[in-house]
Amino acid sequence: MEEEHKSDLERLFEQSKNDDNLITIQTTVDT
Repeated sequence: MEEEHKSDLERLFEQSKNDDNLITIQTTVDT
């Protein structure tokens, strides 16, 4: 059960990382 929870956290972490990358890309495009 703990592993599943960890998996969810890891997925959320990956999502947030992707979001950061998208934001960075958008900022670069704007600039």
